[in-house]
Amino acid sequence: LLLGTNNTDRLAINGAGNIGIGTINPASLLHLSGANTELRLDNNAFNSSLYITAPAPGSTGGIGTSTNHGLYFFSNNIDRAVFTANGRFGFGTTNPSSFFHLSDANSQIHLENSTINSSLYITAPHPFSTGGIGTSTNHGLYFFTNNVDRAVFTENGRFGFGTTNPPSTVSVAGGDVNILDIGAGIILKSPNGNCWRVTVDNNGNFISTAITCP
Repeated sequence: LLLGTNNTDRLAINGAGNIGIGTINPASLLHLSGANTELRLDNNAFNSSLYITAPAPGSTGGIGTSTNHGLYFFSNNIDRAVFTANGRFGFGTTNPSSFFHLSDANSQIHLENSTINSSLYITAPHPFSTGGIGTSTNHGLYFFTNNVDRAVFTENGRFGFGTTNPPSTVSVAGGDVNILDIGAGIILKSPNGNCWRVTVDNNGNFISTAITCP
């Protein structure tokens, strides 16, 4: 079935029931074709518009609104995520309080590299566990800037700063440990279980002060 205007075919329904607008060979149930293809849905009651746009040489394609309304994603008739009118994204909430907001009884971001079977989790605290960032597989957690590794928690629980292969529980390489507060120092526990804070005086001499163990 072909429908046309001005001696040009505008709409087609083929034998499979596919509808084509701008094409007489629709490849899907609804197929739009044109130089600047765009599907627009208006709700006149709320003066809102939704656009579905195909990419063009001067623009990218996308789904979005052209009015002061959010873009909602839903399943089973329940809102699951939203891009608000001010550009915030909420997942599990329709009222995101930050640029990217996840909300759930057990909010968690899971990043998985299936090539090496590694997983990274970012988890919010809940009544039965603390929140945190970490791995659930036998891989370290690395911290980097400018694409250079700066620190690591290894898979066996050691922390390295300036090294990715710490030989002890805490290792620092390539720099100093600078304690800025006067009176602060390093706390050590003696064999008898007492704790001592080690500081220095104005001449650089070590001073050991007994303290209550933290």
